Amino acid sequence: MKEYGYITLKSFEAIREHKFPLLIGEHLIIISNLQLNIHKIDSQTLPHSHSDNQIIYYIKGSGKEIIDKKEFSVFPGSIVFIPEKKKHSFIPYAGTSAEVFTLRFETTRSIIKKIKGKEKEFLSILKLLYSKNPNSWNASLKRREEIESLIGNINETLKEKKFGYLITLNGYLLLLLREFLISMVERKKDEEVSVKDKLFININNYLKDNFDKDIGSKDVAALFKISQNYLQKIIKTYTGYSFTRYFNGIKIDYAKKLLKETTLEIKEIAGKIGIYDINYFSRLFRMIEGIPPSKMRRI
Repeated sequence: MKEYGYITLKSFEAIREHKFPLLIGEHLIIISNLQLNIHKIDSQTLPHSHSDNQIIYYIKGSGKEIIDKKEFSVFPGSIVFIPEKKKHSFIPYAGTSAEVFTLRFETTRSIIKKIKGKEKEFLSILKLLYSKNPNSWNASLKRREEIESLIGNINETLKEKKFGYLITLNGYLLLLLREFLISMVERKKDEEVSVKDKLFININNYLKDNFDKDIGSKDVAALFKISQNYLQKIIKTYTGYSFTRYFNGIKIDYAKKLLKETTLEIKEIAGKIGIYDINYFSRLFRMIEGIPPSKMRRI
């Protein structure tokens, strides 16, 4: 059995403030507050919760993971997703112990391009990352080998701490998170895209095509013949945001592109995304990006 003694929460304090860009196809998911740990469990753990999402990978051992009173049987190669603030505990089977790898993270933002075709894998990942419900699945043997190889590489990187090791570590972490997520969608690869998936694809693509217009949730709900409440629920499920916040994010993403690639005045750029009050545009830009548009142009 491999030893992973260098993977501890303390080892990751130096990168907790980093934001990690995770590419899934053409889409970008921003991950932050990433923490990893490996520990052994010899007895039942007390119910507890965390302020961020958690993925648990079972290296060895078996038992029951209990999340909000729902039981999941786990074995070597099992992966469990626990949403933020969900109480959970683990009960190892009698006479056994478990070795688990935990990855805790926050999804800071998702930048979703126009969705081409079904792209059910990406939609499944979005739903998982923003879900309030726990989930469990088993990785294939090939995927398990890749996951445990990456965990070993992370441990070795932390052990040696060669010059530039944080850059190497960032790469391994993103590959590992991607492996966890892809292993989840592999079990669903034969499922058809749901009605809700198709609806989100159409709504997302419509907003991408009309970011320069003054469109509200009432207009979009009427166009797609659904209620405003259901529209908000759909957007929240796949993006974690309200309709207004998500649509404003689409506008600001395009404004960022113009700031970096053109010499247009900021007032002109605001107009191209359907905002004609320069002060409101600046406030909105700062709220979403954390800096004013003038500073973004200089970066």
